[in-house]
Amino acid sequence: MSLFGDHDLPEFLTNTDILILLLPLTKTTVGILDARLLTQLPTGPRVINLGRGLLIVEDDLWAALQSAHISGAALDVFSEEPLFSSHPFWEEKNISHSTYRKSYKSKHGRSSYFSKYQKISKGKNDEWRNRYS
Repeated sequence: MSLFGDHDLPEFLTNTDILILLLPLTKTTVGILDARLLTQLPTGPRVINLGRGLLIVEDDLWAALQSAHISGAALDVFSEEPLFSSHPFWEEKNISHSTYRKSYKSKHGRSSYFSKYQKISKGKNDEWRNRYS
């Protein structure tokens, strides 16, 4: 395990395969994961957000996923909740989201979550999965 301060963040990010956000929401953490920080990650990492939805600039994460700079994301929280039914995150094959909230019980409910998780865990992500198993 390594500890890094704010000034070490660029070095930390360049060596990151999985970035897990567990930060509280404060004035300094709102939008902390934006395009500037995402581009400092190497190509292909995964992003996991278990902290607060507003930690991530969702448009920047979406762009990083579409460009394949980020290989996947697991999101427990969003900037607006519940995530509206036409949000592109629902259809993105490399995003998994927890759907434990009652309001998510729709066409994107629990079975959709597990189905998407299985797809992410298979196929073109085998190389990534095998690297860490």
